[in-house]
Amino acid sequence: MNLKLPASSPRSNPQCPRVGHFAFAALFCVLAAGAFGQTAAPKPSDFTGTWKAEFKKQVWLVLNLHEDKGSVVGILTHSIYLSSDNEGDITSVGDEMSNAKVEKATIEGGVLHIVTKDDDEGGEDRYDLTLTGPDSAELKPVSSDGSSPPKAFKLKRAPATPQK
Repeated sequence: MNLKLPASSPRSNPQCPRVGHFAFAALFCVLAAGAFGQTAAPKPSDFTGTWKAEFKKQVWLVLNLHEDKGSVVGILTHSIYLSSDNEGDITSVGDEMSNAKVEKATIEGGVLHIVTKDDDEGGEDRYDLTLTGPDSAELKPVSSDGSSPPKAFKLKRAPATPQK
């Protein structure tokens, strides 16, 4: 069966500009939606502040980060004792705290890779800090010996205190 379009139909004119404009507009919308959906790569200042993790209403980890000459520096204070179950969920934390200096911090792929050096023992630990919201993040310990680390610690950024 052959279908013949009426002479007044826009499809009968191969040079109809409406089809070209519609295709261009559709393509522009698709490309623009993709561009607006992308977020800018985080800057060092996006990670700065005082980050805290709690277990049963006890603050057991405080990560103080600030910017110095374009780099992220700071101190990680955490419970010396930390226990987790087979799934990596924290089951208990101790009261005694230890400090570790942020020796190196680099941003790669939206993640702040942190290397700390313990003040007491001098050992190095590695963490990945990923922003999950304006004032929330996850701090994931990175295992250097192949053991299974606990799940990422959920952190909340403390409100900034006004400077006097």
